[in-house]
Amino acid sequence: MDRLHGGKALLAVLQTSLFCVCASYGGDSYAASTALPPKDENGLVKAEGYQLVKAHCSACHSPSLIVQNHMRRERWLETIRWMQATQKLWPLGEAEPAILDYLETWYGPKTQYRRPPLPEALMPPKTQ
Repeated sequence: MDRLHGGKALLAVLQTSLFCVCASYGGDSYAASTALPPKDENGLVKAEGYQLVKAHCSACHSPSLIVQNHMRRERWLETIRWMQATQKLWPLGEAEPAILDYLETWYGPKTQYRRPPLPEALMPPKTQ
């Protein structure tokens, strides 16, 4: 019986360690080093430029189209130009640089698509 309880305690310690290690490897470099601002109900980050993006972009499409894309600033600008040429998006005028700043900051290319491999110490024993 003592061996069973000891095994459960060890398992609990390993699970806690695994959770802590995995939690420390989350997201991109910005997210890993800083607390993220809150998000709205659609997943848009509430930060400088949020209101402009919400007003201009959500007028025609769901904010989820922004949230699911991660592009370089140049590609965001190409996408805006495409929407202006084919989807009747109006000129953004003085708001355009702030919108691009927001998109580049919060929805730029991902720096990490998967979590890193687990440390060897947390891997199950190798069978022979």
